[in-house]
Amino acid sequence: MLTYARNGLRAFVGATAFEELAREWVRQQGRMGQISLNNSVFSPGAVGSHWARTAQTDVVAVNWSHKQVLIGECKWGLDGVDRQIARELIEHKLPTVLADLPEGGAGWQVKPMLFTRGAATAAAVSEMRVHGGEVITLSQLDGDLKEA
Repeated sequence: MLTYARNGLRAFVGATAFEELAREWVRQQGRMGQISLNNSVFSPGAVGSHWARTAQTDVVAVNWSHKQVLIGECKWGLDGVDRQIARELIEHKLPTVLADLPEGGAGWQVKPMLFTRGAATAAAVSEMRVHGGEVITLSQLDGDLKEA
């Protein structure tokens, strides 16, 4: 019974609290001008999540006037985030969210983000950087939120 409760708590934290912390991090960092997108400051007007038939995305932040969107995925597992998770975000979830934007996302600037409880492999970090994205660990997220 204790194992069941422990596993249930881990799933609950990962599916709710960690995702909300990631969204709050985006709000605060955006207000402080700490998120860059294509060499400009990204300041979101709205932050939430995205649900579609084909994909669910944990963090979506939009600046409507500048046609900018941040699309993030949260991973609460103990294993490090690997390149496959980064590729799933970039190749599957980004196009799904973009398709739901006006004009199918044509002309929008996109910033992919991975939020992870632990580490990410060098390949995952590299994949994110190639696409203008970042990996934010729980310790960085926690430190940044405490400073704000």
